[in-house]
Amino acid sequence: YVKGLLADPAVLQARYEAGRGDPASEPREEQERQRIERKLQAHRRQVRRLIDAYQAEAIELDELQERRQQLDAQGRFLRERLSELERQRQEREQEVRLLQGVEAFCSSIRTALEEPSWEVKRQVLELVVDQIVVEDAEVIIRHIIPAGPVRLQPRRYDVRKQYTHSLR
Repeated sequence: YVKGLLADPAVLQARYEAGRGDPASEPREEQERQRIERKLQAHRRQVRRLIDAYQAEAIELDELQERRQQLDAQGRFLRERLSELERQRQEREQEVRLLQGVEAFCSSIRTALEEPSWEVKRQVLELVVDQIVVEDAEVIIRHIIPAGPVRLQPRRYDVRKQYTHSLR
């Protein structure tokens, strides 16, 4: 079952799409990003006008400080939201790269699971088994599909090379 699940790119893509959410959110997020950038430009103009008003002695220092604190809080909020949108955009780009590599992933899984060693079987199960639930006489295994690079071959370390590097 696990081999069939991980070795078929169509299954992985279907599972990914089912859990992805609303694809229409991307245009809305782009519109929100543009709106926030316009607000940040307006924010910078407000700060300049506020300082100009103080320099022209139209407002007192206390009022300048109070209004500046309010503007700074608004600016921080806008910059944080813009950063969050950028992070989400980067995550989507990473997801697209992962989907583009799903064929290679499935190919490597098919190869690794043709005649797997006990160690490879263990690694695959640790990779995909999320939770095991035992209810009366029934065992339910909940699995996840990995979303990142997977390494199924055991790593080998040459102690002499590490030791040699540390001496240099």
